[in-house]
Amino acid sequence: MLNNIINIEMQGKTKRVKEGTKIKDIIEDKEKNVLAVKVNNSIHSIYYKLVEDAVVSPITFSSEEGKRIYSRTLKFIFLKACYNLGLDVNKIEFTNKLQNNYYVRFRFDSNITSSLINTIKEEMWKIILDDTKITKIKVSYEKAKKIYQSINSVHQLDNFKIKVKDSYTFYKCSNYLNYLYGLIAPSTGYIKNFDIYCYTSDTAIISLPDNSNVNSVTSNLFSNNIFEEFLRFKRFQRSIGVSNVSDINMQVLSGSISKTIVYSEAEHNRRIVEIVSNINKANNVKVIFIAGPSSSGKTTFSQKLEVQLKITGKDAIHISMDNYFNDLENIPVVNGQKAYDSFKNLDINLFSSDMKALLKGKSIILPEYNFKLSKKEFKEENRKCMNENDILIIEGIHALNPIIHELISEKSFKIYLAPLVTLGFDNFTKISSNDTRLIRRIVRDFDVRGVEPENTLKEWQKVLKAEKENIFVYIGLADEIFNTSLVYELGVLKSFAEKLLLKIPESSIYFSDARRLYKLLNNFLPIETNDIPTDSIIKEFIGSGCFNR
Repeated sequence: MLNNIINIEMQGKTKRVKEGTKIKDIIEDKEKNVLAVKVNNSIHSIYYKLVEDAVVSPITFSSEEGKRIYSRTLKFIFLKACYNLGLDVNKIEFTNKLQNNYYVRFRFDSNITSSLINTIKEEMWKIILDDTKITKIKVSYEKAKKIYQSINSVHQLDNFKIKVKDSYTFYKCSNYLNYLYGLIAPSTGYIKNFDIYCYTSDTAIISLPDNSNVNSVTSNLFSNNIFEEFLRFKRFQRSIGVSNVSDINMQVLSGSISKTIVYSEAEHNRRIVEIVSNINKANNVKVIFIAGPSSSGKTTFSQKLEVQLKITGKDAIHISMDNYFNDLENIPVVNGQKAYDSFKNLDINLFSSDMKALLKGKSIILPEYNFKLSKKEFKEENRKCMNENDILIIEGIHALNPIIHELISEKSFKIYLAPLVTLGFDNFTKISSNDTRLIRRIVRDFDVRGVEPENTLKEWQKVLKAEKENIFVYIGLADEIFNTSLVYELGVLKSFAEKLLLKIPESSIYFSDARRLYKLLNNFLPIETNDIPTDSIIKEFIGSGCFNR
């Protein structure tokens, strides 16, 4: 009958299929490239049954969502390989992810060896070549409890306790089950490439394929100072009894979250004092460069640093490079879009002349960028003059670029900062630092710049691309790394961000991104802002702070 026939538009072609047809039956994917699909902007497995007219878009490794699914599947295969080899999976922890590299810690009694890692690698390839189907199963809370008890992983249940749901999703591959907070590929054979090798005596690195080529793996590691900052923050978390999301939620329920807020803010302040001490030890520093990706908290950190420098007898002049963006008519255009974060969007001539004038003791009016009008404004109240003992703090996403440093001959000190999140749902799934920054940006963009959340999501991939090209390549130049993450912040951002994410309609191509972030925040209980000090970095995004935003 005609009412059993639906129209499916896919890659510019329309197909008429029977209602209830599985997507896998209408796509041509002999090479196993389609990891999942978008159906009317919602993400589904290829086993999804079509029940109405729809636009279907394949998700491959080339997309950000495809990379997430690929990464999750590779992680699942790694854990299954360890399980098959009789290793205690619960003593394995994915500590963090930097670009295309997972850092995996083995909390075994003895050191890991290259021989062990090679054995795991061989087992992983065996699982991949077997092309075993990965199925999704839904179970009750009691069944989930029994599953985790059977694999000696009861701690993973803690994250289910705040969710009132009829069922919980697991993925099963032969005799192994796990829940990794997101979609996994249909079978193990969808993994095309990876690498794994020893990094330290208790840490291995799993490298994902290059962003542009799933068949190529290049292990481009960050400098050790980034890894050390991760470990520093991990030690701090252990000292305050916060290892994962459930610890935060339990503190909210018990009414003890205010202590964690105090500890987190105290740790930030302690690190800033430590950095100021190192600046003073460097002697005769006249310029401090502060760089970091979007929504890393550069503006607040710079002002907090300014306060600490004042205590040591140094007056600082704070320069935000954002105020040197080009006016509307001169903003560079890339692929038909204005590239605000591009290095070419800096009015480099004005910046150079202003910095040189300040360092020579001249009085100048610093520009103030009006983001709503995309225009620099010059106000007498922004007139500055640098005295002999003053110090310049220059912050912006391009502040580590050597071209900027060449403009200024005086001795400098360079700081890189970013929310290097180490908080996880469990030992295997950490919260993405990029997601944390994106949620920060959505909240601030709407409040400060009047930007709708859909437009923030629209710009995000360009932002990430600009960061990769203009920031990450220079991290090794930094004298200090500062982690701007606060372990409690997503519980705070939840109340601000959820209502903004819900504004994005199902018809939007960014609906799936909004829904994914909404689901992430759904894992947190809301945290009130009463106990957050006004100089906290989180205030840069939610407002009501004592510093400029």
